[in-house]
Amino acid sequence: MSEKIAKFALVRESLSPHSNRQVMKQILLIFSMLLMVVGASAQPRGGHDPYDPGRGGRNERYEPGRNDRNGRGGRDSRFGRDGRSGRGALKGRPYVAPAPGPGVPGGPAVPPPEVRCTHEWQELWNGCHVRLSNGRVSVLDPKGDRVVGGEDVILLGDGNYMVRNGDLWRIYDWRGDYTTISGHDIRLWPNGLYCVRFSSSWRVYDREGDRLTNVWGDRVELMDNGLIRCTRAGRDHYYDERGKERR
Repeated sequence: MSEKIAKFALVRESLSPHSNRQVMKQILLIFSMLLMVVGASAQPRGGHDPYDPGRGGRNERYEPGRNDRNGRGGRDSRFGRDGRSGRGALKGRPYVAPAPGPGVPGGPAVPPPEVRCTHEWQELWNGCHVRLSNGRVSVLDPKGDRVVGGEDVILLGDGNYMVRNGDLWRIYDWRGDYTTISGHDIRLWPNGLYCVRFSSSWRVYDREGDRLTNVWGDRVELMDNGLIRCTRAGRDHYYDERGKERR
């Protein structure tokens, strides 16, 4: 009888709350170690950034001059077959002004002058030069590659080109890629916006070729205080440079 009581005491002691806690701690420790091993084995062998080609990534970031059309380094898949976009080449990629153009850190505070391209081997302030042939004007870069061409070409103070073919003018960026800005008359304002006449109506576009939808009229002008005054049916409306109406 005493032997049975001793065995019962040992079993009870083994099932005490203290021993149960020790067993649970050991189980949790083993489980944590297993999770660490599984996590380490699932870590990819390549880099952590899938968009960094230098660290094992498969995709590439866009690099101006390396994979755009005029960079001679292949085409950017985000644009059309010829490297252009229906929304203009400036849409979707950063603008990088050519030296010594405006907007470059340490560059001139005052934009360079507007220059009409009119004579053979005319040297332009952006480093390009002019060639004339059969009544047409071409602008070539320092390597001799054609940038833009047309019946009339004007280098604007912001580094873009205004090109006329027939009755229409169109804005091209400094690479020679077209934008959506076109019309019968185009004026570059000091704030960088384009005021464009198409037939009898005036519209306003930003540098990327996006139209300020509400800013239009029979007459549109930039006021000294920076507001845009639009006259429609004899009534004036006022907008800021973002196209928001001011009342």
